[in-house]
Amino acid sequence: MNPFESEVHASLDAILKNPEPDYCQELLGTDKVSVDYPPHKAVRLVVSLLFLSTWLVLETLLLIGALVSLSALMLPLSMLWRATAALAIFVALPAIALAWFPKHLFPSMERAWLYWWHNAKRRNFTIFELSRLNHVFSSHSVAAFTWTVCIGISALAICLLLLFRWWLWGALAMALALWLKTVCRFAALSLSKRVIKTFTEIHGDDIDEVAQEAADAGSLPGDRTPRSYNLRGLRTMRRLRMPAIRCSFLLAYATGLSYFVTLGLVFTPVMWFALHNWVKYTPGPQIAMLAAVWLLVRFIRIYKAKDNRQFQSILLRPFQATSSEYAKNAILPVLGSVGGGITVEDSSFRKARLRSIPFAVRLDVVAALNSMIPYIVSSDWKTEVDTLIAESDVAVVDVTKLTEDIIWEIERCFNHLPSCRIIFIVETSCFENVVRLLPSRPTSSGETTGEPPRLIRYERSFRGRLAFKWKLLQVFRQIQRIG
Repeated sequence: MNPFESEVHASLDAILKNPEPDYCQELLGTDKVSVDYPPHKAVRLVVSLLFLSTWLVLETLLLIGALVSLSALMLPLSMLWRATAALAIFVALPAIALAWFPKHLFPSMERAWLYWWHNAKRRNFTIFELSRLNHVFSSHSVAAFTWTVCIGISALAICLLLLFRWWLWGALAMALALWLKTVCRFAALSLSKRVIKTFTEIHGDDIDEVAQEAADAGSLPGDRTPRSYNLRGLRTMRRLRMPAIRCSFLLAYATGLSYFVTLGLVFTPVMWFALHNWVKYTPGPQIAMLAAVWLLVRFIRIYKAKDNRQFQSILLRPFQATSSEYAKNAILPVLGSVGGGITVEDSSFRKARLRSIPFAVRLDVVAALNSMIPYIVSSDWKTEVDTLIAESDVAVVDVTKLTEDIIWEIERCFNHLPSCRIIFIVETSCFENVVRLLPSRPTSSGETTGEPPRLIRYERSFRGRLAFKWKLLQVFRQIQRIG
């Protein structure tokens, strides 16, 4: 067992220590398999988290709607108008639910059920599928926890506002919030059972085929990534995934955005408020900015917990401090913004320093390191790297220093991937030398496009990193357009 497999199994063991929720048995039945095949319990836990995510949507809508209805009773209007406004808001909720749930909430429940149906009988998870399973569990658990905290904070804030108006309104709002939290869980469980029953009855004996088609199309949680219609792996013949372009710019430049958000939209207004209030004697502004950063980190993880960014890239680079530092600060944020990936980890990569700016957290690097698997190779590293390249959808190769190992990795990239899915990056100072040394190769008979490999130059300055990120993002956009 190599170090990567050991790390995956260690993460899986940590997941298996979590007890199953009470509702898991009601939805999925009694667990009779996990004793013989432990990963089966991890699948059950993931499915329970997928259903929990949909239930939190229902709880959010009902809770906020009920508290806003209660707040409408305190408007500076006559009692008749206040009652009418509260009743209108409360009546509008079922109408919103009837229009929104079938289009957005029910499909999420159906995908969770198909995910369970597709994996319930499996006993042959590969090490990469187990790694993906670990990712789905960790990302959804973070999302569920953060969502629960945000619901609690929002409800508490509304209750405190009502409490300051009149203590009876505040007490009533808190009682209503606690009651809805209990009722929502039972309502969501009943709704999920109904959706599962209806969905199973509609498809009948064809549900196995429906689940397999959804898995092949990349529509199930854990790998909801569109596939290319034109390109396949040259050896595995699998359809290559497409990069996730939506919001990739925001994820790749998350550090700079966090700087402006925390300072411009949070810290400055709170400071202005504090200077004209007793809050200036408290650490309120600093706490507000830290809370904003914490929420930004959580929201990034929630967004990526949708599992639609499984476009897999592999970063191949020389093992030296300068290349490792640039990889961690500039390359990984872009690769993490369009999907996930793998990079072989060495001591220089672990020790690489993060170049930060004042008052900002490296959110882009944080998000990227959560998406990239730091693979630790064993003595038979060539076989392992060859397998990693075959499983990837794009290869990014730093050719600033062409060693024998890098040249061998380039040859393997051309052996497994179409030319348009290979991206060479090189430092500007070494550009002329590398262009002459790079091996040329005609388009093979297995390719359907004549696009050559891309070559991007970079500089190590702060401005150069920003420009490089933009160029690499544009290359991924071109890859998506080619299909």
